[in-house]
Amino acid sequence: MFFALLTAIFWTGGSYSGSKVARKTDGPTANGVRLLLSLLFWTAVVGLVPGLPWPLLYGGCCFMIAGFFHQALGDNCLYISYQKIGPRMGILFCMTSSVLGALLLERFIIGGWPSLGQMLGMTTILLGATLALAPQERLDLGREALKIGVPVAILGGLLQALGAVTARWGYSLSELPNALEASVVPTFLRGVGSVVGLLLIGRFPLGKWLKKVAKEGRLAPLIIFSTLMGPILGVFCYQVALQSHNSAVVQSVICTLPLLMVPVTWIFEGDRPSGRSFLGVLVAVGGMAILLNV
Repeated sequence: MFFALLTAIFWTGGSYSGSKVARKTDGPTANGVRLLLSLLFWTAVVGLVPGLPWPLLYGGCCFMIAGFFHQALGDNCLYISYQKIGPRMGILFCMTSSVLGALLLERFIIGGWPSLGQMLGMTTILLGATLALAPQERLDLGREALKIGVPVAILGGLLQALGAVTARWGYSLSELPNALEASVVPTFLRGVGSVVGLLLIGRFPLGKWLKKVAKEGRLAPLIIFSTLMGPILGVFCYQVALQSHNSAVVQSVICTLPLLMVPVTWIFEGDRPSGRSFLGVLVAVGGMAILLNV
């Protein structure tokens, strides 16, 4: 669970700095540039560090497919849902479906259920996240926005779950040692799959991205920091966590990411959370404590 928690912490830093970049450009541009920079980084690591263990062919394909499902398709669905129903509702539906989807997919593809203690911890985290993220007043979004935004957010969560389970399956097919360095090449292959996926779905207009980023040159430090925290350190820790833990349990820990954003936005932007958000964070922390002790 330690590396799943590290993933949530790193992705919190990456998401916050990435949101700053997205405000000056747009979500897909910020995400695409981060994925490209991270792929260049992992390509250099794989090329320069000798003796890294490589997965077998079928396992390697699974890691690339995981990047395609999660980062190319799932994350793009999440961005679309943000535009339709807002980030709070988008994250809430995506997060819930990713945990439930991973729970069922892992059972039928790999086999096995989390323990009762883990299920209790997962449920507690989801309860806390729902308390913190659910709208506190009636939203007038319109039927068309809901008809598109909610299903797309749920689809995004299911695609992220499919990516997590596919990565888990990749480890079972790869005969990799249970060591940190065994997740370096899978992280690189995952990055290949995500960038190829963006190319396939037509979401990789490199020239347009570079022009947008060049106009906002002062954003370069934020882009680098967001890349380091998100698709470099965060995805690496995510892969390490998936190597040895049920994907549904890992996804539930990742669900603490929007809750970790609560103190970050309060400290750096003065966005004081409501009492219910505080309560949700405390409940989720209790769920995390249960997962760490079962």
